Amino acid sequence: MLALQRYREVLLRDIEALDTAALDWQAAPQAVSIGTSLLHIAAVEFLVMSAVATAREDARLSPDRALWSALQPGFARELALSPCTGQPCSHYADLLQRVRSDSEAVLNADWQPLSLEQAQQSVLGQLGLDPDQQRRLQAPLGLPLSIADGTRRESLILALIAHESYHRGQITQSKFLHRIATQRDGK
Repeated sequence: MLALQRYREVLLRDIEALDTAALDWQAAPQAVSIGTSLLHIAAVEFLVMSAVATAREDARLSPDRALWSALQPGFARELALSPCTGQPCSHYADLLQRVRSDSEAVLNADWQPLSLEQAQQSVLGQLGLDPDQQRRLQAPLGLPLSIADGTRRESLILALIAHESYHRGQITQSKFLHRIATQRDGK
């Protein structure tokens, strides 16, 4: 759990000084903004941990549809949604913290082995995603499934860390490219 907390602290520190323009900036028309990447990190964690909670049949931890609505733009390309724009850094930080808090509640409960893939399919259905949308989310959800099979809590924690680290690298690159573009354009 300490590793999860530490990785989230580093991510939040990396984005804390970003303004809305930096969060919304895209290197190219089809590129993902930093804001979308942050929502994506939170959305994958939300879906994975909701799957674990659903497999436990714990009604207190059922998928939060309102939270899912806020996180869905993290899959803007996969679900053909408009990206989230115009939000301050605090919007993304609050969502990341809320998801992490929910994740910690799930991870602190007694661990029962589960079929993570089957549980994720159940959650996607509960959230009202049609079969085509569910199919489109299979690739982004593949990383947690490739690392964590649901038999051990530790492998799931490693999957979440790997996913967040991967996208934190993209965010670092986007920050660098945005700074260059801003300097070049004299803004």
